[in-house]
Amino acid sequence: MQQRTFVNEVKTNMENKMSFSDTASLYFNQPMMLCSDVETMNRFVPDFDKTEDWLQLVMHEYFHSFQFSHSATINYLAETIQMSADTLNKIYLGNEWFKKALETENLALLKAIGSTTKDSLEVYVDEFLQARESRRMKYKEYSEFDLSTMENFWETIEGPARYVEYCMAGDFNQITMEKTIQCDSLFNNFDDYKGQLNFEAKPEFQERIKIMQAYYYVTGFNMCRLMDKMGIDYKQNLFSNPTEGLYKIFVRNTSR
Repeated sequence: MQQRTFVNEVKTNMENKMSFSDTASLYFNQPMMLCSDVETMNRFVPDFDKTEDWLQLVMHEYFHSFQFSHSATINYLAETIQMSADTLNKIYLGNEWFKKALETENLALLKAIGSTTKDSLEVYVDEFLQARESRRMKYKEYSEFDLSTMENFWETIEGPARYVEYCMAGDFNQITMEKTIQCDSLFNNFDDYKGQLNFEAKPEFQERIKIMQAYYYVTGFNMCRLMDKMGIDYKQNLFSNPTEGLYKIFVRNTSR
């Protein structure tokens, strides 16, 4: 759910718009997906020079539409969350200790994903849980604001959407289509992915797992991957019960 703005005032869109106040709006209480075409994206964001890259962003937004097609999720956003994820971005940018604490959390998640024994997995899971609770407690003491509800929600929205991008890109090496340059000069018939059996080694994957300003994308994504590894069923009713979300499901299934 993002909109990119450039210095020349031209915008490219990759977002789902919603309104909870304007009853005349086309997207009142329901998501409307707005996506720039691949040529526009490439013109103003040159890094996106292949249709395959653009396609992953489109799928990310399609998945948001799926998430918010669940009345429980969109109602929870309107009635309980009420704030955009930009609030979390500002907290991250304004507090160096907060950023370092998140790097510690994310590193524990990555170590757990890469662990090879049950004992080491449990150690890294405990490190993650302790680091997260410590960060949240410190921020609450510092600001008198409890991040938990808002953070859990946006992690549950953006983490699985990034997970869908990951799953799609990981399957690109299995797809072949007739290339029609006249229709799409930026389509490379998935050539960059041919023979790439380990998508996780590619630079674009590595960027997905590094902590950044919108950190809830990363921690949510890595939590999905870790729960896959641990065989935790988190997908079945994730958006029908938004009060629980990824993190509470994880805690419930890892408590000892």
